[in-house]
Amino acid sequence: MCMDKNRAGKTPQFAFLAFMLALLMLFLTIEGGFRIYAWVNDSHEPRSILPPEDTQIPDSEWGWRTKSNYFFEGELKDFSGAAYNARVSTDHRGFRTYEESPEDTQKRVLFIGDSFTLGNQLSDEDLYYALIGDSLSLAVYAYGLSGSGNYQQYLILDEMLDAISPDLVVWQLCANDFIDNYWPLELDCWCLLPSCFSGIPGMLKNMRASWPQKM
Repeated sequence: MCMDKNRAGKTPQFAFLAFMLALLMLFLTIEGGFRIYAWVNDSHEPRSILPPEDTQIPDSEWGWRTKSNYFFEGELKDFSGAAYNARVSTDHRGFRTYEESPEDTQKRVLFIGDSFTLGNQLSDEDLYYALIGDSLSLAVYAYGLSGSGNYQQYLILDEMLDAISPDLVVWQLCANDFIDNYWPLELDCWCLLPSCFSGIPGMLKNMRASWPQKM
């Protein structure tokens, strides 16, 4: 009778310990799977960067910046595979749009952000801020830096604010801009994306080796 009582008392404890052990094994298995997946992806050769993706150059202050006087004109394809023509350009400052002679009555609006603001898949006239500027008769200034984090974007804003003296600043944000502020986290996130992005971790490592100042 005593043995039955002891066994009955221990059974819930053993069940709990077995459950915790199984849960621990599950977490270890998932963690191991992620690490193996990241290691396999990291072994891929970095993909080559073709126009109009080749918009960055090293910079001692920002890590990298958008090329000045960049120009691309040619055929691109959207996600459905449909072809379209695009004309992508920047001025001597690296801006996609910069109003040289605004009218006194025009409001000056500065747009800054990441690749969505750079818009290197779109012609100059099709960019979101170009459409806004035309619709509202604004003096538009737009600078986008592909792959940038919020800290880099702040440095951009700090450098350009006094020169432009905008009435309004539109700071375009994306969720990954916060991740891009911390190199190890950015690399880990790219490693967990589908295989179509498998070359990006290697490309990022090459960028870090070439432009170590701000990465």
